Amino acid sequence: MLVQRRVHWEAQALLFNLIHRLDIVVVIFSLLLIPGVFLHEISHYLMAKLLGVSTGNLSLLPKSLPNGKLSLGYVETEKVDFIRDGLIGLAPLLSGSTLIGFIGTTKLHLIDIWITLPIESWQQISSAITILIQQPDFWIWFYLILAISSTMIPSASDRRSWLIIGSLMSFFGITIWLVGGGFWLLNALRDPSNWIVRSFNLVLSLSLMTHVLIWLPLLSLRILTTRKRDNFM
Repeated sequence: MLVQRRVHWEAQALLFNLIHRLDIVVVIFSLLLIPGVFLHEISHYLMAKLLGVSTGNLSLLPKSLPNGKLSLGYVETEKVDFIRDGLIGLAPLLSGSTLIGFIGTTKLHLIDIWITLPIESWQQISSAITILIQQPDFWIWFYLILAISSTMIPSASDRRSWLIIGSLMSFFGITIWLVGGGFWLLNALRDPSNWIVRSFNLVLSLSLMTHVLIWLPLLSLRILTTRKRDNFM
């Protein structure tokens, strides 16, 4: 999240140095992330429809919020119970993680690269990156991972029911453990938990990699354009 916020700030600062119009910067920045914004909002919409929840307006247009933050889009849903509300809020993270994992494994062949080239030195890291960049249509997939991972994190409003759901799950887990079902619960959850952790680690690694790779050029360009702007003024 920290790297992601820094990349977003560097991109917007660079655009402002080049254009000097905040309103235009907001529009361009939003357009750059439009694949991720579309996936985020359509995931909310489809999950709501799947759960029988009525929906209202759906927008992919940027909007400034009172707290100074930027909303890249929204979909209106009726107020429902906390379970359906939590699932609707979780939908972008599920769809985004699934798509990023699909791109990483089937389009960029990351698992094959890691298996055939163990990462044990900087030279091997460099070789792995070279092989990765040589994958067909690498920059298209790189851009999609960047756009999707930048927008798949649920907002504060999306997470409003998570505390209740998490508390209930913890309560049931503790109850099962206290009545003697702890070992059964661990055995039942072991394989699904391992799969979820491995999958999520892949998604996080891909997201972090794309943001780190794009952050360094953005930082350099932002510093260069800032100096030129200051010298001109």
